[in-house]
Amino acid sequence: MQNMVVFTALPVRFLGAIYVYFFASNRFFAMRVTNGFDHAIALIENLNEPWGIKDTESRHVYLNPLARIYTNTPDNFIVEGKLDVEFPAQWHELHDDLIKHDQLTMSKKMSVSVLEIHHWNGCSTPTPYISDKIPLYDNHDTCIGIIWNAKPAAVVNPILAIFKKNTPPVFTHAIEDITEKEHEVIWLIIQGYTRTEISDILHISSSTVKSRLHSVFQKKSIFNIKQLRELYVHNEMDSHIPASILSNGLLFI
Repeated sequence: MQNMVVFTALPVRFLGAIYVYFFASNRFFAMRVTNGFDHAIALIENLNEPWGIKDTESRHVYLNPLARIYTNTPDNFIVEGKLDVEFPAQWHELHDDLIKHDQLTMSKKMSVSVLEIHHWNGCSTPTPYISDKIPLYDNHDTCIGIIWNAKPAAVVNPILAIFKKNTPPVFTHAIEDITEKEHEVIWLIIQGYTRTEISDILHISSSTVKSRLHSVFQKKSIFNIKQLRELYVHNEMDSHIPASILSNGLLFI
């Protein structure tokens, strides 16, 4: 089983989009290898997590078998010397941010983490992973590139943390008796968004927001937002994040 990195997520209100601050720990600072890329490849080729290596120009040097699966890279595709934009996979649309991640890691001379959201591992819905990139040095203290890995991300909501409840991994399917569209609305309300903001984020009318909220109230026999929050906490509903909320992209953490 892959290791799971758990972060405390604090939603930040921003009209039209959702940004999340994460607080991470146990970061690597740098890695030194005595025989260049060959040594680094030997270290990661048999690991049970996705690991890869890129040079200082952000060209791929190596992907271990699980990294190929993670990036949906065909077995017959030669990765050596390729840029992200050249990969035959949808995530190549993130190439600008991925290169920014590479360059930031090398310039800071320490590991930099991002939340990567895309159709990783062939998933049909956007899936969040934590990607750590670590600067790679030779035995002359010259940076020769970066080494990266990816782990499934679990998002812990601070509301449940207050009640000291354990939070399971993120799921993106609908909650029982509540449609996915209704779930989008109530999830955003719990995060502190107003009906007007929700209307802008989901590109629906205010009356539609009100209608979906009213439908949830009827199904769950509740009458106000306070009761909705109590239901949310009682059922640990933060573990069910609507798939539409997880839009493709990178968030630096």
